[in-house]
This record gives sequence, structure tokens and C-alpha cells, in this order.
Amino acid sequence: MESVVQRLEQVTSRLEQLESKLASKAAGGADGPTSAEEEAVFQVEFREMLEKFLAPFMETAKKIGGAVERESELIKESFEGQQEFLRYVAHCSRPADAEILELMAPLNAIMGKADSIRNRDDPAYNHCKMVAEIVKCAEWLILTEGPIPYLDGMYWQPAEMQSFQILRKYRATDENQKNWAQQLTRLVKQGLFEFIKEHFKMGVFWNPKGQALAEFKNAAPAAAAPAPAAAPAPAPAPEPATTTTTTTAAPKRPATANLFAELNQGTGVTSGLRKVTADMKTKNRPAEERVSTVPAQQAPRPAAVRPRAAARPQKPPVKELRGSKWALENIVNDQNVEIEIEDPRMAVYIADCKRSLVRIKGKCNSVTLDNCQRVSVVVERVISIVDVIRCQSCQLQVVHTLPSVQIDNTEGMQLFLSEEAMGTSIVTAKSTEINVSFPEATGEDADYKEEPIPFQVVSRIVDRKLVSEFVQHEG
Repeated sequence: MESVVQRLEQVTSRLEQLESKLASKAAGGADGPTSAEEEAVFQVEFREMLEKFLAPFMETAKKIGGAVERESELIKESFEGQQEFLRYVAHCSRPADAEILELMAPLNAIMGKADSIRNRDDPAYNHCKMVAEIVKCAEWLILTEGPIPYLDGMYWQPAEMQSFQILRKYRATDENQKNWAQQLTRLVKQGLFEFIKEHFKMGVFWNPKGQALAEFKNAAPAAAAPAPAAAPAPAPAPEPATTTTTTTAAPKRPATANLFAELNQGTGVTSGLRKVTADMKTKNRPAEERVSTVPAQQAPRPAAVRPRAAARPQKPPVKELRGSKWALENIVNDQNVEIEIEDPRMAVYIADCKRSLVRIKGKCNSVTLDNCQRVSVVVERVISIVDVIRCQSCQLQVVHTLPSVQIDNTEGMQLFLSEEAMGTSIVTAKSTEINVSFPEATGEDADYKEEPIPFQVVSRIVDRKLVSEFVQHEG
């Protein structure tokens, strides 16, 4: 019994040490920084991380130049914006959500600048796509749960696919291009992700003893102001006056001052007006010239004010088994949704979900994605079909086999097929930006190849028959 008590005391002591360690990291130290000049521990490590990974990456980007260098500048701006955000985290208590969104505005602007190259034949197309996904990783600053699974599933995996394309294209021909992709990968995986795991594994913790955000913003410029300059030396004695007189131009007065000065002249203000003679007066004109009708001007009708539609309330998330069908509905920002399929006759229905990752383990009959945004689905085996309807920026990864995929009215879909799923048939209708990634060769170490599914069709009348073919873009 005594040995059990001792072991419990040891466990309690370790838990207390761990709690104090986490609290010190969350606050940037024992009590957190006390002034704008001091830095929290995570601020120092973030700056060191940028010096270690970002600086050599930017040097390589300058060697490449062109569009690659311009896109790389967005990476630099994004990480510098995250560094500025962390300065507020270290010195301020948690502000209101509206203030946090205001702090994120510069980073959101950078996300909007990325992905500017749409031509797949452009040499910097894959670079642009990779940068566009990585700058979105700045969303980790506002996630309330563990950021790493979300960033890895939503943004890093698509970015990694673009990195594979760059390495495949330039591995043996351009050393700078290869270094660019590898250094950007290290910046994210060894730099940012490891930093988050070390300091903010469960999300960003603001300083509980910090200032209010508005107070810190007002105090920061004063703290950074330079010291007052020394008193100026006494002016030299004036030189003796000479007979030559100099005139100094009077300072230019504002237009309003000139106006009031003219009005104060009294009757003299009208001296410059033209004289009205007797024949110019209306009463002295002929009768036919005196009669005129001026139509009354209708008052402008006030613009109709359309009532703003009330925001729809967020429906509660649903994850339940309805007979032989799993239903997942209204799930938002959840990267750990898992379903165990016990009967191959079961189907999976995923609807109205956003920014989530769904793993389907086992063999199921069918999978349906309906009206989802930024949802990633990893499925092992499907017996019949996967339907994708009215979705945006979704992903589907097949681990083993899948006979057919049908995509309808969808904008942005990424398919990852395994070696066993090379025979999958893909049917698309009213859909754009559909890409398929599959291994180039057999073997576990084979690189993946990405191919787009064409959606532009050109039709001509040839020999009294309508002939349609896909548009081919050639560089």
C-alpha cells in the first residue's frame, strides 16, 4: 500500500511540474513580458526559426527571379505578419473576436494575393499553387483546437503535391528550383509545424496578465520613440545690417482665409462685377421673351432599402447511424472524424460540412458528398460509387479500390488514386478545376503525377455533323 501511495505522489508531482511548464509557455515566461521591449520565449524562437529557414529560402528565390521570386515574397510577408501577431499574443490578454479578425486582416490580404497564375503551362504554376496553400497556414493563429491536424490535412497535403511536381520537373535540370521546393518544405514542416507543436500545440494562448489590445497599440509607439535630442547650440550672433534689403515671401494663406478677407471689404467686394444695363433687365424685354415656363423638378424618390436577411443559425453537428447509412451533417472545423464500417452494405452520406477531415475505415457500399466546402475524405474501399454534388475545394483519397466517381456541379476537386484504383472511372458534369493524382509507376516509392480533367469543349459542324472535342492548351 505504501508503494502505491509513493507512486501516486510521484505522478502528482510530475503533473504539477507539467502544468507550471505549460503555464509559463502560454504566458511567455513566469509572468510574461512586462513591457513592449521585452520578448516572450516563443517570440525569440519564432525569430530564430525565420533566420534559420526563411532567410536561405528567400536567397534561393532571388537566384531564380521572375514570378517565383514574386510569389516567394508572399511567403515572407505571411511569416512576418505571423511574427507581428505573436507580438500581440505575448503582451495582450485575449481580445474580442472582432479585434482578432482585425489583426488577421493583413494576413487575409496576403492569402488573396496568392494563386495569381491560372495558366498550367506557366513555368511558375506549381510554385504559385504551393505558395497559395502555405500562406493559408496562417489560420493556425485563430484555431481554438490543435492546429497541426487541420493544417496538415487542409493545406500542407495539397502543397506537398505541388512540391512533388516541382521536384519531378527540375530534380535533374535545375538545382535552384530543387532547393526552392526543399527549403520551403523545411520552412513549413521543420520550422512552423515544430514551433506550433512546441508552444501552441492546443491553440494560441494569450497572456492572461497582459494589457488590453487597444492600450498596447497606443503604448507601443510611445515605447519605441527615440530619446529626446540634446539642446541645440546657441545661435550665432546676427551679422551687421547692410543697405541691401531682402523681402521674405509671405506664407500662403488658405483659400477660406482669402474668401473671408474679400467679404470683409464691404461694398468694395462688388467692384469687379459687370454692370447690368437697362436692356438686359427682364422687364424691358419684349413680351415673347419674358414668358417662359420652367418645369417643376420632381423630388428624387428615396432609394428603397432592402431589409438584410437574418443570418441563418448554425445547425448542430450530426454523426449518427440511420439504418444502414452513416449520416454526417453540419460538421465544421473537425479534423478527427472517423467512421468504422462493420457491414459492406453500409453507405456514408456527408452533407453541409466545412473544413473537416473524414476517415472511413473498412469497406462500404457508397459515399456521397453533398454541398460541402474544403472537406477531405479518406476512404479505404468502396464497392460501387462515390458521388460528389455541389461541393467546393474538396479532396478524395482512395487507399485501395474504387470502381467509379461521379462529380456534378462542383468547383475544385482533388482525387488521389492508389495503384489498386488505377481502373477507376471518373464522370464529371458542370464541374471545373478537377485534378487527378496517381502514381507514375509501380512501387511504393513512385512519384505521383497530377493531371487535370478538361472542362472546356469546342464544337464544330463537320460534314453536316456536330463534332465536339476538348480544348487543348499548348505552351
